[in-house]
Amino acid sequence: MVGTLLTVVVPTIPGRESVLSRCLWSIQTQAPGSVEVLVVPGSGQLGDKATMAAHLAEGRHMVLVDDDDYLAADYMAHVLPALEGDPDFVGYRILQIVNGRYHGSATTRGDLAQFGRVEHGPTPKGATRTAIWRELGMKNHYTADRMWHDAATRLVRSSVFIDRNLYVYDHHERSSVFIGDGSPLEVGTWPYDPALVRWVPLG
Repeated sequence: MVGTLLTVVVPTIPGRESVLSRCLWSIQTQAPGSVEVLVVPGSGQLGDKATMAAHLAEGRHMVLVDDDDYLAADYMAHVLPALEGDPDFVGYRILQIVNGRYHGSATTRGDLAQFGRVEHGPTPKGATRTAIWRELGMKNHYTADRMWHDAATRLVRSSVFIDRNLYVYDHHERSSVFIGDGSPLEVGTWPYDPALVRWVPLG
């Protein structure tokens, strides 16, 4: 994809079709031709999926979006102009919803350390230069986000912060994958076009 500014990577696993449809709808309703959507399905681990996607991404920058999260309706309107300046990282506020209720706003995921004295980055949920993603990859570990943050902090030289809730982190306390009794979280079926998505199963 020539001139691709941003690759949005969405890892997913079987049983998550409902939340995945919402996530992809949130991207497609606002993504122009300069945005690539890359879905990595299958039962592999998150770190392996993110690392593989980084090497396949055609965008100059990449953002990792969990399949049960979604982008605010004005995400692209704010992030794409910021990427035109070619920073290493674009950060923004992340709206946190826990068990279906508003739980505040964070400039990184709440479990991440601060970026020196700048609280907004870097996090895999921000738009990061793809070359940095390729150099770092991502670990298969429950603290993978924090480990990625610590490593990226040493590589990010320029950043932009957008003081708006642009990413929605939708967490269900029992599990980030399935709810209470082990059944998948249902949010309905959202109308996205599978043909506009690049599907790359973990090989």
